[in-house]
Amino acid sequence: MFKKRKVFALLMVAFLCVSTIFRNSVYSYDIKDDAERNIVLLLDISGSMSEDNRINLMKESAIDFCKELLTIDNTKISVVSFDSDAEQVCPLTNDMDLLERSINDLYDGGGTNIYDALVTANDILKGYETEDNNIVLMTDGAPQSGPYSYDGKFKESDGSCYEYANACMDYVKENEFEQKYKLYTLGFVSNDDNSVAEKFLTALGYSGYYTTDNFKELTEYFKKLVQNINKYIKVYLHDVETLKDKSSYNDKDYVDYIVSIRVDNDNLSKPLHNVKVDCDNTILSVHGIPDSAYDTQKNNFNLSQTISKIAPNTAEEIKVGFRISKQDFENGGMVPFVCTVSGDEIATIREKMEFYVDAWNKKDNSFISTADMWKKPNYVDTDKETDADMNAVLNEAYYHGISKPTEIAGLKDAMVRYGKHGHCYGLSLSSILEKMGVEKIRNKANKKKLYDVKVDENQKFF
Repeated sequence: MFKKRKVFALLMVAFLCVSTIFRNSVYSYDIKDDAERNIVLLLDISGSMSEDNRINLMKESAIDFCKELLTIDNTKISVVSFDSDAEQVCPLTNDMDLLERSINDLYDGGGTNIYDALVTANDILKGYETEDNNIVLMTDGAPQSGPYSYDGKFKESDGSCYEYANACMDYVKENEFEQKYKLYTLGFVSNDDNSVAEKFLTALGYSGYYTTDNFKELTEYFKKLVQNINKYIKVYLHDVETLKDKSSYNDKDYVDYIVSIRVDNDNLSKPLHNVKVDCDNTILSVHGIPDSAYDTQKNNFNLSQTISKIAPNTAEEIKVGFRISKQDFENGGMVPFVCTVSGDEIATIREKMEFYVDAWNKKDNSFISTADMWKKPNYVDTDKETDADMNAVLNEAYYHGISKPTEIAGLKDAMVRYGKHGHCYGLSLSSILEKMGVEKIRNKANKKKLYDVKVDENQKFF
């Protein structure tokens, strides 16, 4: 009976807020299990690429890049060149001979219209939303032509060409690139460059970026990027917990959270060295945990840490600390941060992550089955109460932020099928209503407000 009760509890509280929620960056479209991997290479052939043999170095690197990627099944690559305009010089293909000829035929001349290159990449990948889509931009400077906007992320103080950079950023946002594609940027930025180039390429490469003043180094980054796109390296948020028992923070105006981040090396033969993990956030009052709050001889919760080595086909985990202000998260919410990972053998990886923190109000907002459900009387007779009554309760829950099951009748049928005359369903519903302060369903359900409820640790899984 315990297992059945646990199933009933989970069915009923499936639409309730879970105590700790976290996620990495997600796509709007579900990627198919057997998805093809598409890569669009955006290659700069502007006039400045004639300097210091840059264009030939880029061609060699791009060809090696394609050869390495095509060793993985279900991979196709397209090549787009851009100067004052952008042109697709090779369609999505796994024909290495065609790719090599297309790249070798490139020649330099013209301006730097990165906007048009992004538009072309978007057009190529339309219709492939359920595939694994990647865009790799290689350029030797800031955008210098195409549409422009004086309003946006960048200002005149950020450097010349900021208006073209704004237009590119706006296009990426308006067309939801981040929800559909991985976007990597590789940029050559000379020390005397007073343009917005470095800031722009760092912001645009939300999946990974690299800038340098040494063009030969940039070609080496192409090789590192292969590991990222081949999914040899995975970075993800693994777990979240408080540094101390929650009760110890009752008299504090903050709570310390420990976030576990894992780095997987799925390469079967090559280790990773000096893997640096940096966590940053844009919430003003979210900071790292001071060293004085824990034993630094035993633990390291710094927001920036280095893993000396990750052996082939293994994973390493670090734990970073965030001090969260109760005032800023009085009603709970998601804490966003950016995790940037780099290393000797890998290109820079950037993952947006977030985790949920509890509401810090005076009400007891936990919902624990052993305490709040199975010891409560069942005062709901599901044989007599109507679907309208049940809908009233669940609609009220939905109005106050708790997701409503799409099939209420199906949920009721499942409870009735496994329970005795629906008593388990009624017991679950009764318990939730009591937690809400509602004594009866009829005439009371839409007059009471809900407060946050959550599932205890033992109820997260079957």
